[in-house]
Amino acid sequence: MASKTQNPEKSSKNTNSEIFFYTDDESRETPGDSLCFMLRALKHSSQAFLAVNQNAFFKAVNQALCNTLGYSRQELRLLNEREDLKAIITAIIAEYESSKPGKKKNKLKIAGKNGEALVLKYVVNRSSDGRYYYIFVDDISEQEQAGIRLRESEERYRLIAENAFDLITLIDPRTHCYRYISPSHQRMLGYSPEELIGKNCFEHMHPDDRVRVSKKMEAGLRAGHGRAQYCSAKKDGSYIWLEAIGRIIWNQHGEEELLLVTRDISERKKAEEALKASEERYRYIVDSAADGITVIDCSSFRAKYINPALEKILGYSSKEYRHVNLFERIHPEDRDSIERLVREGKKSGYNSAEFRFRKKDGNYIWLDTNGKMLYRDGQAEWLCISRDISNRKQAEEELRYSEERFRMITDSSFLMIDISCPQTKKYLYVNSSNPKILGFTEEEMLGRNIFDWI
Repeated sequence: MASKTQNPEKSSKNTNSEIFFYTDDESRETPGDSLCFMLRALKHSSQAFLAVNQNAFFKAVNQALCNTLGYSRQELRLLNEREDLKAIITAIIAEYESSKPGKKKNKLKIAGKNGEALVLKYVVNRSSDGRYYYIFVDDISEQEQAGIRLRESEERYRLIAENAFDLITLIDPRTHCYRYISPSHQRMLGYSPEELIGKNCFEHMHPDDRVRVSKKMEAGLRAGHGRAQYCSAKKDGSYIWLEAIGRIIWNQHGEEELLLVTRDISERKKAEEALKASEERYRYIVDSAADGITVIDCSSFRAKYINPALEKILGYSSKEYRHVNLFERIHPEDRDSIERLVREGKKSGYNSAEFRFRKKDGNYIWLDTNGKMLYRDGQAEWLCISRDISNRKQAEEELRYSEERFRMITDSSFLMIDISCPQTKKYLYVNSSNPKILGFTEEEMLGRNIFDWI
């Protein structure tokens, strides 16, 4: 700050080395001086201000300029001695004088005190008395950097869009017309961007899909995002399946645009159709099978699905059976063995068992079950095929009882009773009287020819 209160231009000292600042001490102002008037007006302004004389020397600055450049007031005095800075100010004055009457706006790149590159926008005007040039400065460094980053970002996205395999489009939400088409359209659909820009996006869509996709688009515009699958015509007249994912964005003019990223899902659709057909065939087989088929969750051991045959065998509906604790329905005498087989099956992936299971009416039946462990979405499941073997078990029990009764009768007889094979003539059975009478053991006689004893 100058130490003199007289008019700076009339000071006996070298006024080119002095810089004047407006302060709260009004005794240091020079009444009537246009420079002091300007400084008073800009006392608390955030607008950075610089006044120079016709020799390009700093005559006044405000605190906002100090903040912008990072220099203190004392440090700014020394800048008057820098020839490079004087050359810049001289060029600004010359540019102003050579321009049309009025204010001249321009940009300047300069280094701040810490070496950081600053981009300053400035406006030059001349004082009414012609003694000073007033330079009003705005720091637009952040805006400039943002602009550079925006241009770099746009360039990256342009490169991505032009080299992407997916289709990238911008659509006017009001007219549904294309504003931008990526080059990948020509590779996938056969249309060049020039052939599609300005046309309605529904023009090449399959007629059966237009109403449905239009409704999805309107819902997506309200939500800000959406997804749709549809058939689109290629230039050669054939159709392909596409899936589009859309999102509302705003362009540099603040206008809404619909950004779509679309990919060819024809192969996926073929696979889905093949899977659907396969599932329908297998469901028909499962639903028509005489054996009971069920899918059991390994963690909860509850059924996730049973076929109609198992519903008929057990008396449960599919809905009822899903809430049944299967272990509780197994006969108490069979539970330990089933638990052991389940543990073994988790390791081997397969197992089979015969056990008694309680039906809905409370009666037990015998089931012969083969189980295989499968994985769906990372979850382990048992696929079990069961057959009601109650009749077979009953027949086996009756046969066992009959054989025991026959053996009891024959072993009690004093007569020799034996059974031999008609073809081989070998003993299949001998009662206890044979060894006693003949002197041979039962093991020695079984398998021998009956004529060996003649």
